[in-house]
Amino acid sequence: MWILMALLAFQTDDMDPEPVNASLFLENGDRVELVDVRMKDGSPYLLEFHKKGVTGFISLLRLSRISRLSDREYELLFDDGHQEIGKLNSFTLTGHPVARPNEVEYHNIRHIKRIHIISGSQLRSCLKGHYERYTPHPYCPVCGDLLIIGPYPEELPEKSPTLPPEHLLSPTSRN
Repeated sequence: MWILMALLAFQTDDMDPEPVNASLFLENGDRVELVDVRMKDGSPYLLEFHKKGVTGFISLLRLSRISRLSDREYELLFDDGHQEIGKLNSFTLTGHPVARPNEVEYHNIRHIKRIHIISGSQLRSCLKGHYERYTPHPYCPVCGDLLIIGPYPEELPEKSPTLPPEHLLSPTSRN
């Protein structure tokens, strides 16, 4: 098991992903916006997750939201839309507050009710053929449907509308 963890940690560290940004909703009611979020100890992006007696490691880069359900039980929402419920070991996140980018803050998962994660962009596509871009956004900006992860399917619907190039820009690159 430790060999697998070391291998995953090496692969994750070596990928040089885009920075992870997150909104933390704390137990005391405060909301904290952090950039360049990482795990304080161990691999910067791997969470140890326990479900039904099985332990695995999940990349922070694959998650959209972490919500605490009870003392150690959490709901994980993945960037592809599926959910898992299980236990997380205690960990501390570190990052730079948006309002004070030269400072570093540390937040233990025990003091956080919910984490919304905006990670590096993935190739996402609209099943109707409207949109295919690297983006962290889960919905098509043209029709509003959920984007699939990966390229367009090989066969698109016959009557896909032809859209001008400005509709193919990612929402973050529009002026």
